[in-house]
Amino acid sequence: MSYKTLKVLENLVLICDTKIENTREVKRNLTEAYQTNKKFFNSDTPTIAVTFIYKRTDLEKIVHHQTKDWEVAYAYNNDELKNQIVIFSPEVIETVSRNTKSYFPYLLTHEMAHIFTNNVCIFFQPRWLYEGLAGFVAKQYTKIKKISKFVEFKFIHDKNGWNNNPSYAQAYSFTKFLIDKYGEKKVLNFTIERLSKLNRYHKFEEFKTEYDDFFKEKFEKVSELWKQNTFY
Repeated sequence: MSYKTLKVLENLVLICDTKIENTREVKRNLTEAYQTNKKFFNSDTPTIAVTFIYKRTDLEKIVHHQTKDWEVAYAYNNDELKNQIVIFSPEVIETVSRNTKSYFPYLLTHEMAHIFTNNVCIFFQPRWLYEGLAGFVAKQYTKIKKISKFVEFKFIHDKNGWNNNPSYAQAYSFTKFLIDKYGEKKVLNFTIERLSKLNRYHKFEEFKTEYDDFFKEKFEKVSELWKQNTFY
């Protein structure tokens, strides 16, 4: 493959096979994804490297597990590489997953939101909020009218619980509910002022204590109100 590194913005690069890609189109997609996140988080980030992959085995080498067909991208840091995104090229995404090429920009914006969250908000849990913010910024689930299954938030608070019950639509719906209720700025301030100060792997009860104190109302009461409006 003819992998090359292309500079998209001052702090955004793309690594891809230039013989396969429509570089003008993908540069536009990356620029729009970055600007959408910058507007929401009101901040830039350190340089993000987006690498297009073309085979499922390439993704599995990075995530270190056998992936499902809906898994198409991954944002990560390790000791040597920071602010990395790997994602299936829009040219192959329909052959390696159940996603359409037209959905690629939403997926890209979602993964980029994780990079912004890691650098601006600096929290890892609760996972439903980590994923919910990314879904909100990417506007991925706006057409979903009904959530088929509700999972107690305590069960999707940490990474293991989330992996056992990935609840993207629920995470988006409740995150949107909180943003509609409190506003984007206040929700972001909560993550920055409170969640970033907690242990990366804090307990659900610790989160609730910080939530109740910051918003001056009980998390259980607010989540039950959302649940009643959503499911009943």
